[in-house]
Amino acid sequence: MLPRNLATKILQIATVQQTPLHRKLATNAAFSAPVTNLVSSDKVAPSLIPISSVAQFSDIKNHTWRTPYLHSFISSFSSGETLGLVNLDRSVFGSTPRQDLLARALRYEKSWREQGTESTKNLGQVRGSTRKPFQQKGRGKARVGTVRAPQWRGGYIVHGPRPHDKTTDLPRKVYNGAIRSALSAKYLQNQLLVVDSLTIPSSLKAALWGPMESNNLLQKKVYFLYGDEEPEECLVKASEKFWKRDARPDKGLGPEKQILVSSARNVTVNPLLENEIVVLDKKALEVLEEMYHVE
Repeated sequence: MLPRNLATKILQIATVQQTPLHRKLATNAAFSAPVTNLVSSDKVAPSLIPISSVAQFSDIKNHTWRTPYLHSFISSFSSGETLGLVNLDRSVFGSTPRQDLLARALRYEKSWREQGTESTKNLGQVRGSTRKPFQQKGRGKARVGTVRAPQWRGGYIVHGPRPHDKTTDLPRKVYNGAIRSALSAKYLQNQLLVVDSLTIPSSLKAALWGPMESNNLLQKKVYFLYGDEEPEECLVKASEKFWKRDARPDKGLGPEKQILVSSARNVTVNPLLENEIVVLDKKALEVLEEMYHVE
């Protein structure tokens, strides 16, 4: 047991550095040193680790300390068995999701679906006479120049909508950031499934029903992304036979939800957020990492 005054001096010497790691190492070293190694009350034994030789970790939050890859299980699409681990690019699947980018991208994609065909009639398009209905003065009422006036029934619409293009513009970097945010959100929510291949033997509904049952995808909204240049025709045709419907207890059928199939090169934000599970094959994973990787 060290005397109280000697232990106090050792702690004073050990806590010169303000780093918590330095303080912890020095404190442990001071109390673990035997009494026989101490020369005097004013000197620390040479067997103690000098504070200057301890490595400093002031940049522990730097991104270089993290591995550049994330890991995900890869499964067999036909049987649902786990085949191993696959590396995911951290810049694509491990970024911090940003709600502002997602909101801007959703508004941008919504403008694509706006037809912009709504229209109202102006003064020249409304049916009616051009004659002045009443005299200008002497009636004690408001002056009227035409029966097609907007305040009259059957008159034209003031500042009404006209057919126009409603699409908006968004910088490419902002939209790519929204894609990365959506993919990262799916990874964080454990809603990203990586499979070996999305090939099925036929375009029958039963051919897709089996793999979905093996991977626990039934009764869920699923978004399939394939990476090949040519579309998976059997997968596309089989997915079109899945319709949104309620359960049918009389026929022994559970609820069913619609399935969406798309190429990884045409991925958008809205289906990534709208669908519950995103299923990628290995080629789709490579395409996404190639298109949306950032340094």
